[in-house]
Amino acid sequence: MPAPMYYQLLGHVLVASHTAHDYKDIADDLSKAGFGESKVNAGLELAKAAEALVEKKLHQSPDDKNLEHSIHAAATEVEMWMQTVKFRARKGGLDAELVDDIQGHEIHGDKHTATVVAQASRVIGMLRTLGEESRDKIGPMQSVHDMLIRGNTLQKKLCKTAGYMMRPSSMAPASMPIFGEIRALETKMSQWLDGLDQAAHKVEDLDTLGMLGFVPHGMGMPVGGASFDVLRHERAKTTAPSAAEAVTTSGWSVGRQGNKENIGDGWIEPTYDVNHK
Repeated sequence: MPAPMYYQLLGHVLVASHTAHDYKDIADDLSKAGFGESKVNAGLELAKAAEALVEKKLHQSPDDKNLEHSIHAAATEVEMWMQTVKFRARKGGLDAELVDDIQGHEIHGDKHTATVVAQASRVIGMLRTLGEESRDKIGPMQSVHDMLIRGNTLQKKLCKTAGYMMRPSSMAPASMPIFGEIRALETKMSQWLDGLDQAAHKVEDLDTLGMLGFVPHGMGMPVGGASFDVLRHERAKTTAPSAAEAVTTSGWSVGRQGNKENIGDGWIEPTYDVNHK
């Protein structure tokens, strides 16, 4: 069970379900694509169940203050990055409403860590789908790219660190029944996100996709589809496996070609014309 997977899944289910629930225009776009209200509500329930399972796991395991401190530090780094994005956007004169959309402050889970992962998914998704005019207000193209890469990396670090809380350890043996619950819930979240993925490919409005934390191939970082699976396969294949089977390694691409295994076109800019901010 990959350490980062639980929080990557939880964060994306949280941002996507809350966004689809709170924004009628986005809900309409998804409904037309076959992802209606019942599926959105199912996502809300999944996010709630996933956060409740985190609490249950904490109660069943001995305290690990070192891990708790590492999680808090990783979450703080992500929050500082999001504040940098907000500062750059406001200083550049980006529309206040759009800045609020990018930040995703309306997304609130029961757990702080899950909320930070979800909000970071919104920021990453929105930055990747901004129109050229809006993006240029934040900074030069390469600067925005570097900022995105940093945010993506910090979010991955947070998911990996927090994920250790949800996997077996010397203090929580694999024989504990809760790990079966964790695997089952990961499967359910993966299946829900697979449905979102199918619907999102039918949505042409980039604003909707960015708000959901979802970005199609060819937009921004060349690392895949939904935010729970944005990283390339561990062997640098261009087609990632299913989210339930993906395993993170340091060799996965975070944007530009970081090692000789990740061969390809590097950063991919938007190449098709759709209406977006």
